[in-house]
Amino acid sequence: MYLCWVHLKELFRTPLFYAYLCLFFVYYHQLNNPMVLFQKEAGLRINAWGYTAAVFSTPLSTIVFGMGIIMIFSDLPLFRGNALFESTRCSRNVWVSGRLLYVIGVSVFYTFVMFLLCLFTSRGELNDTEKWGKILNTIANGYHFEEIDDLLELSITLTGKYTPIQAFGLSFLMCVLCAICLGFCVLLLSMSFGRTIALLVGCIFSVLDFVISWKLPYAAYHGSPLSLTRLSVICNPDMPYYPTKSYALTALVVACILLSLICIAVSHMNKRFADKILQNQF
Repeated sequence: MYLCWVHLKELFRTPLFYAYLCLFFVYYHQLNNPMVLFQKEAGLRINAWGYTAAVFSTPLSTIVFGMGIIMIFSDLPLFRGNALFESTRCSRNVWVSGRLLYVIGVSVFYTFVMFLLCLFTSRGELNDTEKWGKILNTIANGYHFEEIDDLLELSITLTGKYTPIQAFGLSFLMCVLCAICLGFCVLLLSMSFGRTIALLVGCIFSVLDFVISWKLPYAAYHGSPLSLTRLSVICNPDMPYYPTKSYALTALVVACILLSLICIAVSHMNKRFADKILQNQF
């Protein structure tokens, strides 16, 4: 816990971290601008909770969300000035566990910020958490509006089964689990093969969902972590090749557990652990 806290303080002192947050704010402000204008023209307000869940169900959002988490975790396994000192003064279990807790903490914070940015820049209704509203129900029933056609993915199955706040919570949970999974994957690969390989694999995972939706068979969604965050995929019983919600939850939780255990095992298998850290640091 102490090592995790040290690394979190280091992250929050980094100016580049706040530059990323500003960049995400600009992105969601521009992304939601057509919806803001559409609300003014229609004289209606969307349900911001349901709208945010629908936005995070698009392939474009998975790329932004995935690349953002890879950028934040690009310095794993935290080769900083005190990394070598930590590796020689504490046990390997403590050294690795501190970074695993760091990944979990940052993943929750990052997902929370991303959802809040989308939520508030949509200028939608926040008070009503039970009704989807006229605009979202119209879109869910298959009607298309040229201005906002590509901003969100919504179906009558989703609006009939979940309330807006339930859809928001489910989407948030899946994104947190996916961010943790990607963070553990970057940590494991950076410990084993270096950060270049780790970032390359992370970038591939970030664009995989978009590639599947564009070109690859739909069955490939089962192997794409970011695809399992999309409610339009995991809550779509009409598509037999799509993964289900239970499969998505199980797959992400099992992947996080296995990756964390492998990270601990890899740290114990390397007999010259401190030498490897020294080599990567300098």
